[in-house]
Amino acid sequence: MRNTSLIDFTIVIPSRGMTRLPYLENCLETFFSKATSPEKLEAIVLLDYDDVDYIPEVLKVCSNEKYNTQVIIKKRDIVEFNKKYQNHGAQCGTGRFVWALNDECEMTTPNWDKIILGAAQELEDKNDTSLMYIAVSDDTHVHVEGGVMEWGCCFPILSLSAAEAINGVVPSEIGNWGADTHLYNIFKNYFQELVLDLSAKVFVLHHSPHNGRREADETSNTGVLGSTVLRTQGHLSFAELERYRYRIQMVLDSGEDPFCIWKKDIQPEKKGFIKSLFSGKRKVIKPKKEKE
Repeated sequence: MRNTSLIDFTIVIPSRGMTRLPYLENCLETFFSKATSPEKLEAIVLLDYDDVDYIPEVLKVCSNEKYNTQVIIKKRDIVEFNKKYQNHGAQCGTGRFVWALNDECEMTTPNWDKIILGAAQELEDKNDTSLMYIAVSDDTHVHVEGGVMEWGCCFPILSLSAAEAINGVVPSEIGNWGADTHLYNIFKNYFQELVLDLSAKVFVLHHSPHNGRREADETSNTGVLGSTVLRTQGHLSFAELERYRYRIQMVLDSGEDPFCIWKKDIQPEKKGFIKSLFSGKRKVIKPKKEKE
């Protein structure tokens, strides 16, 4: 089933390997079944085209009419994971909020969507902007001293306008690990008023070997992946931080509201990766390359 109108949340879920199938099924089931309005939730599932045994099994799961899903099959890229999976998936979504997840995630909070939307509306009214970063209990940083308000959320939620400014859900300069913390630091250091902490209200379990919840598999095992690049956090230069700060500030100052695509009789300007929901075909607008 595919529905692209009036979507509140786009959840982005990269997945690989047959051992992940039960986790992916559980992820989809818990997020959709525990939502107050599952018809306003969409899942973007990203697969690798060389994962030939896994693809047909995932397609069976995603064909379930209970789930509003889009499956993207692409060339594998484990070095630029955030750019090629998380951000690409976000750019293919239509939701008012974009949520980057792992296929091992499990939603445990009933009516989670209603809770988030209510709190987000209050923050939007307070700041007079839809731009925001939302943190939930992520089952990882929440257990570290300082919690998500110190390290950021492993699975942050961005409003569409924030994702427009970031051009995705995480900084693409960080190939894999650490991008979530760098994203949070941008908001924490420059736009603290746009941070919404829901870590005491919305809970996501992460069935990860890094949390000691299960044994490592081929996908999560560093040795099998054969690259230490994946385990380095990298960093954002001062110039890159300033560029993100500038882009977010531009959205705040311009007063442009990406939510206008849900307003009656208003045709949105086609820029960034905001999609028009008024056209017969669903089209992704690719952002222009920035000059060096």
